[in-house]
Amino acid sequence: MDIIVCMKQVPDLQQIRIKDRKPILENVPYVWGDIDKNAIEEAVRIKQKLGEGKITVVAKGSDKLQQGILEPLAMGADEAVPFSSREIAAGYAAKAGGRVVRLSDIPDAYIAAPYSPAQSAP
Repeated sequence: MDIIVCMKQVPDLQQIRIKDRKPILENVPYVWGDIDKNAIEEAVRIKQKLGEGKITVVAKGSDKLQQGILEPLAMGADEAVPFSSREIAAGYAAKAGGRVVRLSDIPDAYIAAPYSPAQSAP
């Protein structure tokens, strides 16, 4: 079974400061949220249970994403395709996605969080 896990780096909520009722994100590191880590763990459990397959992480994050992409790989993902907000803003979202999913290569399962810790819950 081929599984794609969608992940997103978010500001470390423990390190955000507030000034004038607004968050100050300057010098706040970006991390993987617990929901994203749970998604990787679930994908690894599925792969182990079936005894085969490939886990691909599609990861959105800050410009420093390359540094953090090793964590999902260390957790058991087979490959990772990072892309930044700049790529999306420049209209490269399809290109970023195209690096992973081709029509002939559609995975068997997608795992994604219903929301990001950077947003309020639905």
